[in-house]
Formats: sequence, C-alpha cells, structure tokens
Amino acid sequence: MGTGSSRQSQAKGGHRSKYGILAGHTGGINCIDISESGHILLTGSDDRTARVWDLSNYELKVVLEGHTGYVSCCKVTQERYALTGSMDKTIRKWNMFSGNCILKMDEHKGKVNRLLLRGCLLFSASYDRTVICWDVRDGQPARIFRGHKQGILPVIYAQTTEHDPRGEEEVGRNKDILITGSMDCTARLWSINAGSTLTTFRGHEGAILCLAVDNDKRLLFTGSSDYSVKMWNLDGGAEIKRFCGHEGSIIAIELSNKFMYSASIDGTVRCWVTEFADSTRKYNAHEHTISDMKYHDGLITTSSGDSTLKIFDAKAGSLRRTLKGHKYAVTCFVTAGDFIISGSYDGTVRVWNIRDLVKEMMIKASEDGSDTSSHASSVMFTPSPPPSPKSVEERYNIYSENRSMRASSPLHFTTKKKRSGLNKISPSS
Repeated sequence: MGTGSSRQSQAKGGHRSKYGILAGHTGGINCIDISESGHILLTGSDDRTARVWDLSNYELKVVLEGHTGYVSCCKVTQERYALTGSMDKTIRKWNMFSGNCILKMDEHKGKVNRLLLRGCLLFSASYDRTVICWDVRDGQPARIFRGHKQGILPVIYAQTTEHDPRGEEEVGRNKDILITGSMDCTARLWSINAGSTLTTFRGHEGAILCLAVDNDKRLLFTGSSDYSVKMWNLDGGAEIKRFCGHEGSIIAIELSNKFMYSASIDGTVRCWVTEFADSTRKYNAHEHTISDMKYHDGLITTSSGDSTLKIFDAKAGSLRRTLKGHKYAVTCFVTAGDFIISGSYDGTVRVWNIRDLVKEMMIKASEDGSDTSSHASSVMFTPSPPPSPKSVEERYNIYSENRSMRASSPLHFTTKKKRSGLNKISPSS
C-alpha cells in the first residue's frame, strides 16, 4: 500500500546514517507513537488523518479518517488499536487492522493536547482546563480532573509506594498520582482515585510546558515559558532549586542519575547537576528553535525548526551526528533502539539507523564504567524492531499471549521563540 525510498545522509565526520522515508500525509506531522513491540508506527497530521505503518516492511497499512480537525496526539495500544486526539475536541479509538473507528470520546470542550495511556486508563489533557480519565475499553469517562484556570499541556503518571496493579484496570482501586502542567503557571498533583488536587506547585511566571519526575518519585521538575526549570519536593510542594540560564521557553526535560537536561527554544540544551542547580555543559544545538529533545543510551538528540536532528555525546558534549533530509521543521521524533523516527512539517516520516553510534556509546560506557541506561524522563522508549518480520495479525496473536501494557508520557509543547535583550531498509540492516 505504501512506497518508500532509501537514501543516505552525510553527517559530521564523514559518517552516513541510512534512513527510510514514509510518505503519504498531505499535511505536517504533529505526533508519532510506536508500538511496544517496535513493529507498528502511528502518525498524526495536520491533514486530519492518522496513518498506521508496518515497520517490518516500511509500508502504509491503513489510513484512519474521521477527525474534523488536525490530529494533535496519538497512542498505540495492544498492537491492535490506535488512539488519536484532535483539534476537533474528540478522541477516537481505531482498529488498526480494518481502519474502523470503534469509539468516539467527546466530553472535552477544547482541543485535546495530550494522551497518556496506563493499562486500560486513558488520560487526555485539553485546553478546556481539564484532564479526563477514560476507560479505554468502553470509552466512558471515569474521572474528570478540574482545578486549573487555563489549558493543560503536559501530563505524567507516577506510581506510589501503595501502587495497586488493579488500579490500571479500575480507577476506583488506583492509588497512584497524576501530575499536570498548565498555562496558568502552576503544576498540580492529583489523586487518581479521588480525582482531587493534593498539591499545587506555584512560583513560575509562565506556562508549564514540560514535566519530569525522578526515579524515586521524590522530586518534580517543571519547565516553563519563564525560561526557568524548578525542582520541587513532590511530597509537600516546596520549591527546592531554580535552574536559570536559558534565554527562551523550556520545552523538554530529561533526567539521568544526578543530571538534568533541559532544552529550550533558544536553540540550546543545558546539562545541570541537580543537587547544586549548576549548569555544567551547554550544547549549542541549533540556530533555530528546538522542538524536542531526548536522552537515550548516553546520547542527547534534538530536533529543530532548521529541518535537522542532532545527536550529542551527553558526557563529552561533542556533536556526533547531524541528520539531514527533511525539507521543513522537524516537529517530533521517537527513539527505538538503534533507530530514530522523525516527523516533519514536510509531511514525511524518516527512519534513521544509528546502530553504529549506539554500539560505540555502549562500548565507551563499558570501558569507563558509566551507566547510560538509568534515567527518568518525560518520555518512555521502546525496543528496537526485531529482524524477523511477521504479519500484523501474527504479531498480535503472539503479543496477546504475553501482554504487558505500555505507560506513556507526553512529548513536548513548543511556543513561539522569545529572547531576552525507504528502496526499504530492513530493521536488521
């Protein structure tokens, strides 16, 4: 159904990164999600459609049509279903085999900004100032979280010490917490069970654009359009540290051990020692606005309005790759083992093979005894596609025998920049 072409991109230092091109959307790509197995890719676009791609052969499987506004966010669940949120204020659940819309969830009164999936519970954040928790099996709202004064942007889920796995199937048993960031300059900590606010984090002078929680669930990090990141005590809400130095809104935060990485629309990424709020390294990534940033395997990857992605050695600070090929701004990307998958306003998705670089970083980490895998972040990553492709139906049957649900967190929100003063590529190639 789909076609593609293979190319190579000349990168810094003479290296070449193979990539595959997934073309078909007639509008810019706003969101990407990849299945837990790494076989299925879902994309959402300004053209009001979502598309399902089979990464075992890089072909388009089905087009999901029905939204009356652009698709702003998307999730894959159970290797069988797609979930999409839209400017039309609705969320839809689709069968990825047939392309049929199974459920339409339309309680929101404003654009749906984020989708977060945890077991059978789907959390949607909206400009209408609410987050709704849905039972994804029947599309019924189980909780509505009200309290913010303006639209809600990032949302993350955190397990508590009283975590009950049954809570991912039944909200009444859920003892975990939800954290939201809003354009009202506050973040809120919610009881999922009760649907009530436990703590309100006040102190920012701009919208909260990104969130992250440390592995111990003790510290909350908030990035804001006031150019700063704040660190809070999750239990009680006290502000602990403030990280200043960026000259634009903070759009992404990643945590790795004692370090925090922040990306800004000022075109830079900074590395901070969280204990002291000291900036130890500055990555001058792009001349244009950064749209997203992720830490993975000792690497910092950024995407930008300059149509490129750049990959840095997080420890050394050196630029290791510049991924060129998109014609317009790169709006979103995901990492999947040895691959980076990026979406752009040019309407294409590109699959980049960085296996050599990942292998090099693993060898380096082994030699110096460092750990590149221990990190907490605002995005969850997925495994690399295995080398033996099977049909979608066969993969679903295998997956169903040993199913584990995926927990996801938000990607990014980008504001206008403001300054102060596949021929197809086999996954095994």
